[in-house]
Amino acid sequence: MKQVKYVQFDVAAFLTDGDFLLMTDAQRGVYCSLIFYLYANGGKCRFVIKNLKHLCKSKNIEKIWEKIKNKFIKKDGCIKHKIVTEELRAAKNRLSNCRSINVPWQKTKI
Repeated sequence: MKQVKYVQFDVAAFLTDGDFLLMTDAQRGVYCSLIFYLYANGGKCRFVIKNLKHLCKSKNIEKIWEKIKNKFIKKDGCIKHKIVTEELRAAKNRLSNCRSINVPWQKTKI
């Protein structure tokens, strides 16, 4: 199956999340960078501080991570995000359903 290229993105989920509203600009930048990376990479990211520092363009990643880590699931050396995982699964299901009902176009002779 092809990689999901887009997902439904609920902007209101960010703007009504109390944790997000209380984040500093730097924390929001790292949080959003990680969310976008997860969407683009199958919902999973290796948790290597040095790599995250480059990915998020943040010199203070260790300090920022301490403030945002409750938004992620860390397991087996990787981080995930519950909503990203759910949205990617839903997008793959929609894609699969669309492909199963589509009939290849046929040229008809007139």
